[in-house]
Amino acid sequence: MSNALKVLAECLDKRTGRRFLPGETFDPPPTVEQAKRLISGGCLSEAALKLALNPEASAKAVTAALKVDTSTAAADIDRLLKEVVDARQKAEVEIVLITKSVEDARAVASGQIEEIGKGLAAAKNSADADLAKITADVASAREKAADDIRAIETEVEKAREEAAKRGAGKQV
Repeated sequence: MSNALKVLAECLDKRTGRRFLPGETFDPPPTVEQAKRLISGGCLSEAALKLALNPEASAKAVTAALKVDTSTAAADIDRLLKEVVDARQKAEVEIVLITKSVEDARAVASGQIEEIGKGLAAAKNSADADLAKITADVASAREKAADDIRAIETEVEKAREEAAKRGAGKQV
């Protein structure tokens, strides 16, 4: 008799405004008129009318249905708790794996940064050596240019002196 008030299709209790879904127990039990409407709408089985006509039997059916619903709810809660525990364990394993991956990636990146640093140091040393060579070459070129200018000035001076001697010798 407890299945007599089990909802077969979604319906609404006009008295309370509560919406019942399939599989739920219709509580409080329907009135006779309400039972007829719900049966004709395919929401309750024919047995619901018998319960509506006999309020004592109806109370027993609701009590029995509630006991079944309670045990079903307990089983659902146990199942959900197990799912939560399983999901938590799976998440913890994934966190460990992700953490390991991050640590590995960090180690690889650190090695790459070290290699880049070595490459930069080598490039800087090479650039410093090139700069020193260029600076030395420029200093050498300036020194040679200064020597050449001094040599030219000496030649020009000699040429002036000789020209002056030639010009002084012609005046006599």
